Amino acid sequence: MIFTDQDLQVLTNFSEINQNFIFKKGKTAMTISTMKNILAHYEMETEVPKEFGIYDLKDFLNVYDLFDKPKITISDKKIILKDNRFTSDYTPTEQCLIVAPKDNPNNTLFNNEIEFDYKFKLSANDIRDYHSCRRHSDRLPDLTIHTKEGYPSFLLHDRTTSANTQLSFILNSSDRNKTNHQYNFDMKCENFNRILIGDYHAELREPRKDEKGGVLKLTSLNIPLIYWIALEPKPQPDSKEREDKVNA
Repeated sequence: MIFTDQDLQVLTNFSEINQNFIFKKGKTAMTISTMKNILAHYEMETEVPKEFGIYDLKDFLNVYDLFDKPKITISDKKIILKDNRFTSDYTPTEQCLIVAPKDNPNNTLFNNEIEFDYKFKLSANDIRDYHSCRRHSDRLPDLTIHTKEGYPSFLLHDRTTSANTQLSFILNSSDRNKTNHQYNFDMKCENFNRILIGDYHAELREPRKDEKGGVLKLTSLNIPLIYWIALEPKPQPDSKEREDKVNA
């Protein structure tokens, strides 16, 4: 078993979502954040012959990077990495100690059967612009996806105060993205930071009954990669506002 460059790129990205990882037999790779608010699914180019768990995926990939396209041999007690000169014995981790998604997640937000309310294209340049904004003002913790001038837009700000700097920009302002819908979704920048730069088909879902928040689904247009990200709960009016509405 030898990982391709694309596989290594996605696995490196997965290590930023969760250090724990289980390589499943076959080509399907999945990870979930420890807070269970980000789920990612990828179909690898490399087929894994035997299931094994890794406690620290970033460390495993760093060891792998020491080799020149090493061949990986898997047994119950060790993983052997070997090229023409070097050999490493890497110890797998018991899966009971690893935070990993179930084979078929049944969470309402994280599956392919739920319906979404809004769709738009998110380009690699949009994501680069987002990171550029973050570099100039990395203290802003919140990202709002909303419509501005008829287009999906990003707003970086702090939801807890209006006193701080705000940065906003329109996404991929083409006719394909123009919309008559009005929407407003909040998420944490720390979650969006973990998305691999690329072009995506983006979908947003309003929270349904008994759901605390909506979900953002990002389907890569370049490789077989999907993210589901739980969005922040919609702000609820306080008791005084509710009383005013009732008495209005």
